[in-house]
Amino acid sequence: MKVDSSIFKKRIKELKGLSTHLVKKGETVMKNNTPVAGGNARRNTRKISKRKIKANYPYAGPLDDGISPKAPKGFTKPTIEYWDKEADRYIKRI
Repeated sequence: MKVDSSIFKKRIKELKGLSTHLVKKGETVMKNNTPVAGGNARRNTRKISKRKIKANYPYAGPLDDGISPKAPKGFTKPTIEYWDKEADRYIKRI
């Protein structure tokens, strides 16, 4: 019996792009779920590498804990929920 591994290799190659895809989309989701007062939080939330998003301001922790009535779930939880759904869609497409 012979096994053609080319399909498997192609799918693995496509899966390697999943994390980059999620971070790229996640930056927008995270910014959209960050409450706006003066704009500092959104302005200082950015993708710093292919696999990292950084909320670079001193009150990121309390904001993410839901201290703002504009974002009681914070910004991390909605982003993770989005990533879960998006990862499922991405994998089903492969």
